[in-house]
Amino acid sequence: MAFDMISNEFCPQKTHQLNNPGDIDACTLLACIMQEKGEPEAAKRYLKRIIYFHPDYTAAYIELAALYESGNDFKWAQKMWSNALNLLSHMYPDDLISPYDQVWALTLTRHIRRLIAQMG
Repeated sequence: MAFDMISNEFCPQKTHQLNNPGDIDACTLLACIMQEKGEPEAAKRYLKRIIYFHPDYTAAYIELAALYESGNDFKWAQKMWSNALNLLSHMYPDDLISPYDQVWALTLTRHIRRLIAQMG
């Protein structure tokens, strides 16, 4: 996943228990863990949980789109990319996108537009 937040040696024992089901950091970490464990459907559930509680969190749409695309579900990937573009359109071009370091809204918008065009 693009978040790249976990190392190979880190894996908590209780990955499915959350004190706050809308916690972005916890859900993101769990999505990364599930992806690393080869469980993309579980990863998608955590990303969808983020979207449910924080519908303006652009990174969740981006990560979910990448998961759909890697699973060859281009219809849903394109929907998630479009949702991300919609959110990005309401930002200033030089806004930094959390949690990505040094990625500006304009740069990400251009990148996503290229991805959508390639999906055709």
